[in-house]
Amino acid sequence: MRTGFSLVELVITVAIVGVLAAIAIPTFTTLQLRARKAEVSPVLRGIGTAEMAYYTSTGSWIEAASNPTGTPSKVPREWLVGQPGWTELGYQPAGELRCTYSISVDPGGDPAIATAECDIDGNGEVAVTAYTVPTAKESGHFEELNPDRY
Repeated sequence: MRTGFSLVELVITVAIVGVLAAIAIPTFTTLQLRARKAEVSPVLRGIGTAEMAYYTSTGSWIEAASNPTGTPSKVPREWLVGQPGWTELGYQPAGELRCTYSISVDPGGDPAIATAECDIDGNGEVAVTAYTVPTAKESGHFEELNPDRY
């Protein structure tokens, strides 16, 4: 008596594995992008906390240009120490970053807005998330300016 698998059994097994892969791979890719995007919220909140402390001690907001400098990419980069605005603010996140961060101040002087620009999937399209720094009048809030670009 011969033992083994018939051709029909092998074809069914390959079809099942193919269906599972077709479902799992896009889900896995989406979860990877979400994990990479997860850096944005804590970094922007940290910048907001530092900005509030700066405002409390000086009575004014501070602006800071993009850090790390350059075009956002999916490759993590080191935070650049000694950049104008960031040095005075005293903020430095831990580890490498995939996004670039900047701070702008409303011409009226209130409030400061921290911005993250990211291209975590490497397709050349930049997603922007803005965080309005909390003030005595209102709490801080996030706004995704073009969330579909991840």
